[in-house]
Amino acid sequence: QPAGGEVRVSRVPCELPLEKQPTLADMQAMAASDDAFNKAFAIWTLARCPDGHVPTTLPYEAQLFTLGNEVSVLALPGEVVSELGYAARQTVPRPTLFSGYSNGLPCYVPNARIRRQGGYEAGLRSNEFFGLPGWLAQESELAILAAVEQACGQ
Repeated sequence: QPAGGEVRVSRVPCELPLEKQPTLADMQAMAASDDAFNKAFAIWTLARCPDGHVPTTLPYEAQLFTLGNEVSVLALPGEVVSELGYAARQTVPRPTLFSGYSNGLPCYVPNARIRRQGGYEAGLRSNEFFGLPGWLAQESELAILAAVEQACGQ
């Protein structure tokens, strides 16, 4: 059955808080270390901090494409854990197709439960493979869901 009505696009930027990020002095010490991985990560991160400030948030954006009143496509960047994708999709008041990995892969995006649970992707060092100085804080889930809810209202 064809969807009728207009096509609407909502884009809502937000900032996802990072936790346990090292200080500038920590990063400089890592850059001088003998550990090849720590050294490479620190040099890469410092090169992305020309003003000398280690970022404390990750820029993020929720996008919602609505086709009439029939169906929506919700797009979030990153490798979004399935529970968070499901919760975000449930926020939209119509049948919705969820798309992760949209507009880039800034990091693995866990929900609060997975973040507390820890493990390789939600804790150990996966953030460093994405060039992030810290992991996404548990509050990031609420920021993402709030952005999706705001996109629904636009």
